[in-house]
Amino acid sequence: AIVILFASRVFSEANFLKNEGFELIGPGGWFDYDFGKEFEREWRSPGQFHSGYYSLKLRAAGKTDDPNKWEMTGAKQIVRVRPGNIIDGGAWLKWQDLNNVEVYVECKWLDENKKELGSGIGTVHKTSGSGDWQYQNLSMWNRGERTAPAGASYVDFRLNILSAGKADIASGTVWWDDAQLTITKSEGNI
Repeated sequence: AIVILFASRVFSEANFLKNEGFELIGPGGWFDYDFGKEFEREWRSPGQFHSGYYSLKLRAAGKTDDPNKWEMTGAKQIVRVRPGNIIDGGAWLKWQDLNNVEVYVECKWLDENKKELGSGIGTVHKTSGSGDWQYQNLSMWNRGERTAPAGASYVDFRLNILSAGKADIASGTVWWDDAQLTITKSEGNI
């Protein structure tokens, strides 16, 4: 018997992120992502979590050594993609007492040399107050915006807390948990 298979798309529901729940000791596949070193990061923070026992904790410390008063801290993973791949995912976020900061998930397309291609996409920025666990979803962007452009070899997935020009008075704590990045691979780029 001859079987002919044809598929226009192959979908992957696998999470391409390592240590997505921050349960491992240390970064476990995540990398530091900083502008300045005055904001705080705790890779395996107990007490506040969406699932499991730990989360990533980021805190605006209200201080900066930057003359322009910019500070950012976060965590990132770089994952291989091919042009035409479609990303989806996000992360669960809890935030407390935010003031003069922006908190968001961000994805940047990178070329083979890991140089940025364009401006990337991100979730709506949380900027003030407190809130219980909410999923920050990249699917707020349309499919075309979540599709790897020509020349893309990687996607840089980031969890951020940023103060743009007010780091000396910025405050707030955020917890990230259960991060997810799925990639739909179209025919021809499997």
